[in-house]
Amino acid sequence: MKKFLVLLAILVVTFFNSCKEEINGPIEPTVVRRDYVWKVDTLIESRLRKLTGISYNDIYSLASEPIGDKKLCHFDGFNWITKTFYFPYQAQTLFATSPTNIWFASSSLQSIWLYDGMDSKMHTDVKVEDFTHVFIEDMYGNAPWNVYAVGRGLRNNAQYPTIGVLFHFDGLKWSYLNISPIYAQFTEVYVDDNNGVLIQGYDISSWHKTLWYYENNIIKEIGSKDLSYDVAILKNGTIASSQKKVYSFDKGNLKEILDFYELESSITGIWGRANNDFFAIVNNGIAHYNGTDFKVVFPYPNIKVLDAIVFDKEVIFLVSEESKRRNLMIRGELKD
Repeated sequence: MKKFLVLLAILVVTFFNSCKEEINGPIEPTVVRRDYVWKVDTLIESRLRKLTGISYNDIYSLASEPIGDKKLCHFDGFNWITKTFYFPYQAQTLFATSPTNIWFASSSLQSIWLYDGMDSKMHTDVKVEDFTHVFIEDMYGNAPWNVYAVGRGLRNNAQYPTIGVLFHFDGLKWSYLNISPIYAQFTEVYVDDNNGVLIQGYDISSWHKTLWYYENNIIKEIGSKDLSYDVAILKNGTIASSQKKVYSFDKGNLKEILDFYELESSITGIWGRANNDFFAIVNNGIAHYNGTDFKVVFPYPNIKVLDAIVFDKEVIFLVSEESKRRNLMIRGELKD
């Protein structure tokens, strides 16, 4: 009888755990690996500012020359290859959904362009009625048919001469989203599978770095007016960092989950896979949180990271060395 009861208890626990995993998804390990092998690539291009990628062997970065031909830097998992193609003046940002579908924005021509792997063509004119000029600063999406673009629009309005602008691509066309006017410059956009759209930028009245949440054509400011935030889209949600703290994000609400009060400096950038597996930039290098502790995994005093992408087993950081007029790509791969 006792053996039967024990067996019954095991079956109940096993069934409960399997149901729990089915409902909530795979349970993250408490402590994750950080045994990375690091490599540093030195690129002679000094105008790289942003990364976009489909996989670790398919990463792109744009070197925007003042006028004429542009250089698209491509990483194939082993080497960086530079491709020259035509693109108009002032290429601001790029976002790839596939090797033959890479979006670019031109501030001078107020247009969004599409690169098909061979050449680039203008796709959409983003001139908007009542605006004298529209600047696209960033693009991001979670599917080829769900891509957003943000920036700022100038207009002849004494109350709001500059407002943040938001565009959306639905797989067929780009559309201007007529949100409530905000006296701001939108600079970054993030799209989460669960939480809608997060927008970073500057409140022009105070030039304070601000965070907004957009859903169902409604936009609202979130977080503290006294703090600036960095955002990371994870596999299982979204987190944000400010000063020495990390917050989880859910439907427009931020909740503190970690406080690295012993740090000598604030966190200045964050990217990751999960709440217990993310990278952040501190004053002495690239640090990693593995679920139990937060430590520097790549020492580099006063590092200036412009962008980063995290894959399942790899991570890549775009670093600026302004004094040497060059970019570095710092790549980390987990050991087999």
